[in-house]
Parts: sequence; structure tokens; C-alpha cells
Amino acid sequence: MFKRNLFVKAVAILFIALFISCGNGGGSKSLNWKLGHNFTETHPVHKALMQFAADVEKGTEGRVKITIFPNAVLGDDASMIEQLQGDVIQMMKVSTSFVEVFSPLYGIFSIPYLFDSREQFFKAMNTDAVKKIYDSSRPQGFVALTYFDSGSRSFYTKNKAIMHPNDLKGLKIRVIPSPIFVRMIELMGGAATAMPFGEVYTAIQTGTVDGAENNVVSLVEMKHSEVAKQYSFDEHSMTPDVLIVNTTSWDSLSEEDRAIILAAAERSTQTGIELWAQRTEEAMVEAEQQGVTFNYPDKTPFQTATASIIEEQMKDPAKAEIITAIREVK
Repeated sequence: MFKRNLFVKAVAILFIALFISCGNGGGSKSLNWKLGHNFTETHPVHKALMQFAADVEKGTEGRVKITIFPNAVLGDDASMIEQLQGDVIQMMKVSTSFVEVFSPLYGIFSIPYLFDSREQFFKAMNTDAVKKIYDSSRPQGFVALTYFDSGSRSFYTKNKAIMHPNDLKGLKIRVIPSPIFVRMIELMGGAATAMPFGEVYTAIQTGTVDGAENNVVSLVEMKHSEVAKQYSFDEHSMTPDVLIVNTTSWDSLSEEDRAIILAAAERSTQTGIELWAQRTEEAMVEAEQQGVTFNYPDKTPFQTATASIIEEQMKDPAKAEIITAIREVK
């Protein structure tokens, strides 16, 4: 009996030691977080995230290590966000247009022509109003820490220049599965087709869709410029990407480590802005070399066609408060 009790105590002590060493925020063993996204390794956001991961490991003295999985190797956005909610992965980069189906306040970023200029966009993204959007998804198991510049989204098609909303009539346009984006296309007379980002190339090539809407960097990075030869700068939205984190993992960290990670995230945002500007210039040159024609339509008809969206969104008091705060930023 005595030996049996010693054995039980030894097992108990071993279990407690393992629990302490493996627990979040405890012991000497580092946390190994996974971060997924659907961009290539040459994309500005990937490079900014690589800096972020390095800064986090250094700042936490190895307590938190982040491994980045690009190119949608962990699955498309829908799959990754399901993994994130289950804490299978701890972080991911995602467009705010995608997560609005989880938390409606994120849909504010999808409103056409919400921002008057790039300067206003950058100022607005650093306000308390935007932080309210970031925190609104906590009940769904994640919060946003920061954003990444994604430029302006515009239309591109296989062979038709979009110079007026009427040019979209009868066309099938790929969009993110966002109710607001779907509504935007409908108001312009087109047919919105939601599909994963990785399927767009083949869809345009085979005629499943006539075109898509995104920024110039994505046009080139995802090789859409090989199959879509008309890009029209209507610049209907400045929808950012956000870095989101599983709330269980986030809340398990010490206050010190959360502060270190937040500071690293903010630095990565600034790096991303600088890299984005550089990559956009390069992408335009590359696209033109591939035979893409850039068109510059008058934005007024596009703004008029979609004006009712902001009016519809303002009917929600929670959204109205944030929209008003963003619009007041000068």
C-alpha cells in the first residue's frame, strides 16, 4: 500500500509539473501560435506579418512564437476562421468584409465611398470608433488587434472597361461574401457572385464570372492580370485587412505580453503601409507589361448609384454612431 501511495503521488506531481510547464503564460515553455493568411510570400502584408512575428518573439523573450502560414495552406478564409474560433490556430489575417457576417459592425468598412481620401482613412483607423468595431467580435471568439492597408478596391474584368455603373449590367462580378458588397453590385446592375479568393483566377479564365473587384496588388499577386485585362479605378471602397486573434489565447496572456504584441502589431501596420505604396507602383508596371489597360472613370455616377447603402446602414443606432464618428474625421 505504501509503495502504491508513493506511485500515485509521483504521478500526481509529474502531471502538475507538465500542466504548469505547458499552460498558457506559465512555465518556461514558449507558446507556439499559428497565423494563417491567403496571400503570397511576396505580398506586403505577408512581409509586415513576418516582421510582426519576429518582434513578438524578441519582445516576449521567446515566450510567444508565431509561425506564419501563407498561400491559404491552412484553408480558405471560412476554414481558417473556423479553426481560429476553435483555437486550432490563434491568429489570422482577414478582410473586414469577410468578418461582417460574424459581427455586423465590421460591415461599416464595406460601405462604398465611406472615406473621402486616403489621408482620412489612415486617421480614422486610429480612432476609438474603430476600436469598438475590433472588440465587437469578442462574442464570436475573436478580436482584431490592428489593420493592414489594402489600398482601394476597383473593378476589373476580362475585356470590358467599367467606365459607368451601367457597364456592369449583365456582368457576373466576384465579391467577398459580404451582404453590403452584394448590395453594391446589385445597385449598379451587376450580378454578385461570392467565392473564395483562390478560385477567382479560374473563374475569370473559364467565364464563370466576368470579373472581380480588388486592389492592383491583388490583381498582380494572384495573377489575375493574366486573365483580366481591363482595370477601372472607380475606387468604391477602402476595405482594410485586419489581424484577428482567438480570445481564449489572447486573454490567457499576461498584461505585459499583450502590450508587447499590440505594440508589435501597430509597428507592422506602419511597415505594411510603406510596403503597400511601393508594391502598388511596382504592380501597376507589371500589370501594364502583361497587357492590362488602366481606366480612370468619373466616380460620381458610382457614388450616386450606391448612396442608399450608407443611408440603410445609418438606421442601425450602433452603426450610425461609428459611421458618424468616422465621417467627422478630417
